[in-house]
Amino acid sequence: MVQCLCDAFQIVFRKRISKIGSDHVRAISEPLLQVVALIYHFMIATECVLPETAFSANPRRIAPKCIGQVLLLEIWNMKKVLLALAALGALTTAASAADLAAHPYVKAPPPPPAYNWTGFYVFGGAGGGLWSADEHIVDTVTGVPLSVSQRQGGSGWFGTVGAGYDWQFSQTWVAGVFADGQFGSIKGTLQDPFNFISANQKLEDSWAVGVRVGWLVAPNVLSYVNGGYSGSHWGQSEFFGTDTGLAVGVHTASYNRNGWFIGGGVENSLNIFGFSAPGWFMKTEYRAAFYNAKTQDELFDVDNTPVGNSIRSNNWNQTISTSLVYRFNWGTPVVANY
Repeated sequence: MVQCLCDAFQIVFRKRISKIGSDHVRAISEPLLQVVALIYHFMIATECVLPETAFSANPRRIAPKCIGQVLLLEIWNMKKVLLALAALGALTTAASAADLAAHPYVKAPPPPPAYNWTGFYVFGGAGGGLWSADEHIVDTVTGVPLSVSQRQGGSGWFGTVGAGYDWQFSQTWVAGVFADGQFGSIKGTLQDPFNFISANQKLEDSWAVGVRVGWLVAPNVLSYVNGGYSGSHWGQSEFFGTDTGLAVGVHTASYNRNGWFIGGGVENSLNIFGFSAPGWFMKTEYRAAFYNAKTQDELFDVDNTPVGNSIRSNNWNQTISTSLVYRFNWGTPVVANY
């Protein structure tokens, strides 16, 4: 019976070990099976007769020699179980650690670039504009109004160039100064209803010096407002008959007007859609300029003497432009203390 139990134990034990699937566990489990075999041979050599239970048909008394052997066997079995459990726990841990593959070291990705808006920039672009004027005819000598006020206006296209300097003084705020010029042809109408004559008036160029303050919608997208001082130059106008369209030999001289402006826009990096353009930006801006009132004398073409009537008007311009911007120090670290 003991032989059968021993063989059964070895078969079951080997099956359990084979399921673990580790060479380390199978190699170390063989000594445990040898220990079981030694215990069996010890019991046979001493001819120990195991006791029958109280329910056996032929209960026998156990000899003192066998009692000692039985006690020794029980003690040995307890130690064997404890040792086997400890060994299996250690072997399972070692096998699991041995079977796990080493994880390769992966370097953390670099942080995103710290954009810095501080520095100089230049830009150039183009756009379209409108001008409007409320004008009326006055007597050249007395200044007495000779007609009611009329709304006149014009439209056209222009080019623009400029430069500036920005300072990023916080993580989300940028301030700067700039200057630009606009060159083109925004034409409109000039009328003298008292003498039934009209002329074409053209805004030839303008300039502006101002400041801007912007808020960073994203690290590379700036929304801003601006304002400052502006000047404009208007070309000479040649009058023609309102009913005939023929020249009448009268003109107004070219002149300058000064005023102020306010506007705003958005400027964003061109590093978009997979393209890399370090330092290159695009901005779109709206601007409204208001100029002081001006009185223009009507003059004869022959000797520039006054006709006797003058045109008094105030002008304001509205423009929208898109420009390509290049920033000289884009991408350098931000050094401002926030």
